[in-house]
Amino acid sequence: MGEEATGERSFSSRDEWELMYRNGLSPAVIARTCNVPVVTVNRTLGRRAREDPRLRDEHLSNAPGTPVDVPTPAWTARLREFRTFLTENGRPPGTTAGSSPAERSLARWLSTQRTLHKQGKLSEARIRHLDQAGPWRSSYRQDRDERHWQQCLTRLAHFRATGGRWPAWKNPAGKTNGSSAPGCTGSVKPPAKPG
Repeated sequence: MGEEATGERSFSSRDEWELMYRNGLSPAVIARTCNVPVVTVNRTLGRRAREDPRLRDEHLSNAPGTPVDVPTPAWTARLREFRTFLTENGRPPGTTAGSSPAERSLARWLSTQRTLHKQGKLSEARIRHLDQAGPWRSSYRQDRDERHWQQCLTRLAHFRATGGRWPAWKNPAGKTNGSSAPGCTGSVKPPAKPG
């Protein structure tokens, strides 16, 4: 069963595979085009790359560029929901106990966008659209914690400026002093910076 019987051309020359790879084709495309298993192409190209370290660089320089990621209609619809939620509620969606299922769903979608952004997998177009929509780079909880931290820092600065000393949790006798900034205990730490 040669070419004539199947109607498909079978390239058996590993030199042709290397040439196709150098010209930017992926091993999967080469295997499909040449009607051979992809594992065979990968093995051959791996061997050739060890012999010629420039092979991979030449492949990458000739490979087609990453396609522009245009937001899909479904993604754009979620973005519209996010804008509407911000307008109506004055805050990003959250996953608190009192949140509606729609709000929790939108919060999860937004969390996914943040995760993709931190991993470097969110396109510039989507980042630009989200930035134009409103605050999305940190969660509602992160924003709340940041506000609390800033309030504690302000109270601490005021205490230090008016009292001339740092607050203490306990006095030397071991009794609770009560002189720390109200609501700001030693457990309050600055929140993690968003990605």
